[in-house]
Amino acid sequence: MAEPSSRFKDRIALITGGSRGIGRAIAVALASQGAPTVVNYLDDETGAERTVDDITTAGGQGVAVQADVRSADGAARLVSEAERLFGHPVHILVNNAGVIPNSAGWEAERSETLTDAFLTNAAAAVFCAQACVPGMRKAGWGRIVNISSIYGHHASPAVLSYSMSKAALDAVTKALAVDLGPAGITVNSVAPGNIDTAMTRRAGEDYISYIEQRTPVGRLGTVDEVTDAVLMLCDVPFISGATLYVDGALSLAS
Repeated sequence: MAEPSSRFKDRIALITGGSRGIGRAIAVALASQGAPTVVNYLDDETGAERTVDDITTAGGQGVAVQADVRSADGAARLVSEAERLFGHPVHILVNNAGVIPNSAGWEAERSETLTDAFLTNAAAAVFCAQACVPGMRKAGWGRIVNISSIYGHHASPAVLSYSMSKAALDAVTKALAVDLGPAGITVNSVAPGNIDTAMTRRAGEDYISYIEQRTPVGRLGTVDEVTDAVLMLCDVPFISGATLYVDGALSLAS
């Protein structure tokens, strides 16, 4: 078994949407850096338990907790359970839960797709912050990292609800950074481009080839590269209110 680092020793971490992909990688990385980690999931219990297994293999502490963070009550229950399990407030919150409701273009958007996108991609981050911040204030230390997207800043009519909701998430980041800075709590966003995950691969090889050709570095990003950005933002106390692009300069070339 690997020995965990002490970089975030005794800093309790909570990752929403931690059952696969980017969320899994972030959870494992934080746990391997000494943070006892709560892996939140909505319905993929098997995936969440696999994340916990990966955490254990990496020498860390992890536990899976089911909760629907699209409601304030669900987020509050999740945070309460995290505090009960580890005996401390949550110090690091990574709002990673996300959804792309449809890919049929903006004309196909309906009330349910817009509502689902905003609740999952933006409102959930607010609800989780509401539940975590009292403990962070008491500790005098907190880190909130919101997993956004380059498509929150750049035109994406094919997935309008996703794009709008990620733009809203970045607005949440800025507002909370200003309000919580005096309490020793930093709030930042990481905006990935196209990352090599199962979800991206489902788009097909033609799409992958197209994106690789458009991206100046010539490839998809990796989950580890996103994770490195999250760890850095959790580490540096003078970065707050920022949106850090992890996209191989795709957003500049578009």
